[in-house]
Amino acid sequence: MFEDKDLPAAAINRIAKQAVPSHINIAKEAKAALLKASTHYILYATSIAAEIAFERKRKTVSAEDVLQALKRMEFDDFNEVLEESLKLYRESQTSKKKVKVDASILSREGDSEEIEGEEDEEEDYENNTDEEKEQRSQNIDSDDRTVEFERAEKVETIENLQNNSF
Repeated sequence: MFEDKDLPAAAINRIAKQAVPSHINIAKEAKAALLKASTHYILYATSIAAEIAFERKRKTVSAEDVLQALKRMEFDDFNEVLEESLKLYRESQTSKKKVKVDASILSREGDSEEIEGEEDEEEDYENNTDEEKEQRSQNIDSDDRTVEFERAEKVETIENLQNNSF
């Protein structure tokens, strides 16, 4: 049923190579065996996790189901490490969501400021003298540069948050 389903060989080989000292080589047969073993391990763990989800009357396998499956497979020695990895993953996901929310808030704030300002300017502009219009034009140019600078700062802040969060 799953004979044609293998994990990517390059990924398995890279993991295997990182697990041994640099002066040790891994034979082709050993790489093939690791590929098959890791594929079967994942299929087996997934099928047990699916059974657990089914027993709990759910259609979606959760991380907790996988951890429980490892216990059933008597690999519960790995659970502590995996639980820590899961915790870090969830924290990173929370950080990503926060950065996206912050970015959308910042972009909406900038848009609303411009829209409110444009309405006021249009009403006042018609009643001004030529000298006042010229002065206002210079102020608008200055305001545009300020808004542009503020947006650049916001973008830089968002990029810094993203770089530091991941």
